[in-house]
This record gives sequence, C-alpha cells and structure tokens, in this order.
Amino acid sequence: MINEARFENEDGLTDFVKANTFNVFGENIEWDNENLPAETGSPMFPDLMGKDSDKCWVIVEAKLVAKRQGANWYATMRESVGQIIHYAHAFLNKSLKNIEYSDDGLSKISSSVLRLFIVTEVYAEPIENMCRLLRAHGINLNYISIERLEQ
Repeated sequence: MINEARFENEDGLTDFVKANTFNVFGENIEWDNENLPAETGSPMFPDLMGKDSDKCWVIVEAKLVAKRQGANWYATMRESVGQIIHYAHAFLNKSLKNIEYSDDGLSKISSSVLRLFIVTEVYAEPIENMCRLLRAHGINLNYISIERLEQ
C-alpha cells in the first residue's frame, strides 16, 4: 500500500502526477494550467490542464482521500466528481463559443475534445463507480489511483 504520508496535501499529489505524467497516463501531456471562468465570474483553477499528443484537452482533479474519515470521506468522493464536471462545463463554455448548446451538441463535442481524470493517492471505489456510470452516458471521465498503479 502507498505510504499515506507521501503527500502532505493535494498540491503534493498534483506535483507527483505532473512529474510522472507518462507513468500515470501512459502518455506525455503538455500541461499549461490556464484558468476557467465560472458562472460567478471568478476564475476556477483545475489542478492540471493540458493537451495530449492528439491535441485533446485533459483536465485533472487530484484528491487526497486517505486522510478523510466517515462522512467526510463520502463528501470528498462526491466533491471530486462535481468539481471535474464543473471544470468540463466551464472549459466547453469558454473554448467552444459556437457550439450547439443542447445535450446532443455538448455530448458530441465533449467526447471528442476533452478527457477528464480524477486522481487519488489510494483506491476509492465510490469514485470509480461514479466515473464508470458517467462514461456509460458519454462523459469521458476516468479514475486513476496511484496506489493501484504502483502495485
């Protein structure tokens, strides 16, 4: 099992993912970390944002889950999925101004230009299950556990 103290905070996990991009994603990603506009007007900052070799945008939400307990642990699972979906919407809204703003239009565009990842230090089955359900409905959301990569 991964040493839970390895990452003091989510910035540490994000730095690890960025420094080990090929090992985590199986490909190199050119990170650029721009901000995204939120509905409130304040910018949002995904943990990592960049382009893969196919020029598809990649957005990563890094979450530490091992240190959270009880109800906090489940709240963290829901929060991570909500955050990445909010980032995806903000990205599409910012980058694709001339899209057909319908469910079908968003689905076609998001699946072809955007890949979403939630990365945690230890395995969290609720996140994997939520990602699996959303992928089944056309949202390109993937889950990576550093602990499982190292096994």
